[in-house]
Amino acid sequence: DIELIAPLPENQNYIDFMFEIASHGKNEEILMAVLPCMLSYSYIFRKLAAVPTSRQSRYWDFIKDYADEQYAESCKEWSAFAEHKCAGLSVANKKYLADIFEKASLLELAFWKMAYRNERM
Repeated sequence: DIELIAPLPENQNYIDFMFEIASHGKNEEILMAVLPCMLSYSYIFRKLAAVPTSRQSRYWDFIKDYADEQYAESCKEWSAFAEHKCAGLSVANKKYLADIFEKASLLELAFWKMAYRNERM
């Protein structure tokens, strides 16, 4: 049963960060925390879809969904929405939100590196 498997540190760090932001953050903070995940999925799965052998993968349907132009367009729309929501904020507030985006991006990167190292998830 998957609930009995303890998350690896990379997963737990990401989970803890997301729960903290979701529990106590404002809309802009939550948006900055989830946007890196959306964007990385679009980027990574578009790269995977370009590899010819990916079509034979048992994960092809999954790859195809995130590599889809409609998903990429959705990412652009969410990015534009984030720009719009943050446009009128103070420099200090923008810096704070950029720090959240950066931390989420680094946690996302750690997650992908873990998967690349082929560790159990």
